[in-house]
Amino acid sequence: MKDWFVYLKQGLARQLPRDRITDAPSQANTRARLQNLRPFFTRHWRQGALGALLILISALLSFPDPLIYRYIIDDVILARQLNWLVVAVLVLLAVQAFDVLSGMLR
Repeated sequence: MKDWFVYLKQGLARQLPRDRITDAPSQANTRARLQNLRPFFTRHWRQGALGALLILISALLSFPDPLIYRYIIDDVILARQLNWLVVAVLVLLAVQAFDVLSGMLR
């Protein structure tokens, strides 16, 4: 039984090895890693800008949907102005089509 306590004491007193993953890299090392990516960024920056623009357009096209639904329900159906229903539905379909198209291009 005494040997077991000795082993436990030795195990608890042991120093852990240095963790190489969580150590913060130096600024120069990070800059050198980014320099390796520079040829890729210079070659493909147009595709990245187009992708960012398409994501922005897709996000902006999701804003009018609830407003169009509200207009259809409150101002067209409840106000009994059914002559505006076709126009409102066509606007809603156009916005949805542009949203789907930008999603496909993205």
